[in-house]
Amino acid sequence: PSHLALLLEDPHARFEGIRLLLAAGEALSCALALQCCRRLQEPFAMWNVFGPTETTVIVSIFTCSKESGKAMAFSQSNSVPIGRAFCNTELLQRGNGDQNMLVLAGDSVGGGYLNLPGKTKEKFVYDSHRNDGSSIMYDCGDCAKFLCSGDVQYLGRVDDQVKINGQRVELGAVENAMLACSDVMQCAVVPMGDASAKWLAACVVVRRENGLPEKTDVGTASALENKLRRQVAQKVARHEVPQRVLQLTHIPLTTAGKADRASLRKIVTNANQSQHQTDVMASARARLVSVSVPITDASRAAIKETTIDGTTQAVLVSVENAIRVSLGPTCTFDPSKTFWENGGTSLMAMTLDAALQRETGV
Repeated sequence: PSHLALLLEDPHARFEGIRLLLAAGEALSCALALQCCRRLQEPFAMWNVFGPTETTVIVSIFTCSKESGKAMAFSQSNSVPIGRAFCNTELLQRGNGDQNMLVLAGDSVGGGYLNLPGKTKEKFVYDSHRNDGSSIMYDCGDCAKFLCSGDVQYLGRVDDQVKINGQRVELGAVENAMLACSDVMQCAVVPMGDASAKWLAACVVVRRENGLPEKTDVGTASALENKLRRQVAQKVARHEVPQRVLQLTHIPLTTAGKADRASLRKIVTNANQSQHQTDVMASARARLVSVSVPITDASRAAIKETTIDGTTQAVLVSVENAIRVSLGPTCTFDPSKTFWENGGTSLMAMTLDAALQRETGV
């Protein structure tokens, strides 16, 4: 699906003549399936298939169409079901809740991992209730929900579960909630922080057809982030709402075509560092505002009248000294003008910041 989304964005990609399209490898969003069905020309078939290598790849199929895509677009799952069992295979569940472990059985199940008996014993389970050749089942490590229609809904990997403030979070469920937002075309959620303080970050690719630019300025990005967080908060628990929503032009992929979460974590970390630097600069600019207003005789008189011990007057003198130092010996300082009107530049402002700290201790 990640590769499919890139193809749909490519204006040079051609879908004419395709009669069978298989989507596999990760969850297929309803919106992406509907978008793809609209691009394909009749007659065509689009299958959402599921199956790990350990079971000779395909074990289930769900047929997508324009009609089913429209119906799924308004469903609560936000992702296309993986369908029903393929030839000579079975999809079984382990557990009694809505989210159960998915176990695969049938002729296509392999015999185990070569020279890895420990891992084979863990993942390939013997079913004592079966006397036929399908007594070996494979525990694929996926969560699923068995629907009333007979189809199976994929809910994500068990190892995609993380603990946030001691509470379990399904990354796939958060991604589905984000994909349900009309502005979002792709999404990958990654856990951030350390063991003592974990939090979630969502990396999204927005829909340009909704009027959003491919790249946004800081103000627009902040407004979009707040909007998406509010929408997701209506669908998931409070601890499942991502603290950061980062807009990307594309989701980086692994060689297997899946979201590269390691790269995404680095991107989020770099973005946070950049945001921290921006906050520091904003703090410095706020401090400069106080010395950017004209220092007039009237302001001096007002300060003298309201000062009891002369401390404020001393600070004002220190500020003037800092401005004179930053402007340099060749500039003539006029107290009735602002720092910038006196010829100050961005480089001089950096000098002023250091001088302010030295003169005032602020």
